[in-house]
Amino acid sequence: MSSPKYEFSGHTIKKSLDLSQKEYYISRTVLTEHNRQKNVCSEVVMLTKTYEATVATAQEKVVSRDLIVLSSTFFFIFLGAASFQQYLIPYTVRQTGQSHATCSWILASVYLSSIVWRILYPYTLEWIGTRGAIVGGFLTYTLFAVVALLSKSYPLLLISALIWGWGAAAIWITGPSQILESTSALRYGRASGIFYSAVYAGQGLGVYLLG
Repeated sequence: MSSPKYEFSGHTIKKSLDLSQKEYYISRTVLTEHNRQKNVCSEVVMLTKTYEATVATAQEKVVSRDLIVLSSTFFFIFLGAASFQQYLIPYTVRQTGQSHATCSWILASVYLSSIVWRILYPYTLEWIGTRGAIVGGFLTYTLFAVVALLSKSYPLLLISALIWGWGAAAIWITGPSQILESTSALRYGRASGIFYSAVYAGQGLGVYLLG
């Protein structure tokens, strides 16, 4: 009676060993698969960081180009037509024969119109887009300078001033916005500093040359 019991116990032990060995292989397989997935995730993270670094590098190059173009354009427009506003009132007094108080409304119209068009800027952006706002805004500066040089009509100067106000609102919202939009967050201060330095350097030099 003891012999069959011994054989049954041996079979049970062998079966238990087989099951333990299978569980070991299963656990080993699961662990290997987990490690493989972990390595894949690490590779994905590395590739993502490499891609982000590449994009950041490319963005910095684009920022440099946009910054140079916009800063140069603002420099020259403020070197010329924009610096003329410092002498606008005495010049229009001589041109039109109107009083200083009356001619001051020409310059006041520029700023009042600009305030209104800043509020309505979304309509400008929807109408002609970003590039159109910048180009059209710069053209209004040139338009007013041409009208002031060639015309002695006070009403025409006043109308040109109102149009100039629209152009001023367009470029002063679109220009700085484009600078920040095309610049990485870490370079906002540097980009803005270069931009505004170009603007006021152009205006200061223009006022000096005209004086």
